[in-house]
This record gives sequence, C-alpha cells and structure tokens, in this order.
Amino acid sequence: MPKTTDPLAATRKPTFLREWRKFRELSQLEAADRLGIKQGTLSKIERRELPYNQDFLEKAALAYGCDVEDFFANNPLKPDTPKLIYSKLSKASPQMQKRALDILDALLKAG
Repeated sequence: MPKTTDPLAATRKPTFLREWRKFRELSQLEAADRLGIKQGTLSKIERRELPYNQDFLEKAALAYGCDVEDFFANNPLKPDTPKLIYSKLSKASPQMQKRALDILDALLKAG
C-alpha cells in the first residue's frame, strides 16, 4: 500500500484502472486528457492515494472501452477466461446465450 495521509486509502478497494489504461496503450497523460483531469491526479487515483467516484469511473470506462465493473473484476493484462465468457454472455440476448451454451456443451462433449 502506498504511503498516504488519507486514512480511508487502506479501505479503498483496489482497481484495475492502470491495467485497463495500459491495455488500451494509453499513457497517463493521454488518459488524463481523455478524462479531463491532470496526469498527477490520475497517477494518484491509480495508486489509491486519491479517491475515485462514480462519475470518474463512468468516464474512465467510456475512455477505456470497458464497463465500470471491469475495473474491479477483470485484469485485461491477465485475462480470466471464465469471467470473460460470463461478461460477454451476460450482454447477449437470451437466444444468443442459449446458442453459446449449446456450442459450449458440444465442445465439452467432443473433448
């Protein structure tokens, strides 16, 4: 945990903000520009030295091309295949979900 005078920093949930920025091949300066904040502010948020809020997370998700929940659940630099499958299927129509499950069942049966 980084050194900080913020007493809440230790309770702040870790995020994959830095990993998503790197996954999108953005420098901190480029990302900060997209988010309308200073590079130093983004650096501190990534290191959990400054708090983030819902507005920031929604802007970051838009800028990084992901969902807000991805910042807490999915490290794009170390993909977790079951989580990725779930994430994609949860956005599909019920008909597409059924097709995907049928395909998955066939693949598992085929070995």
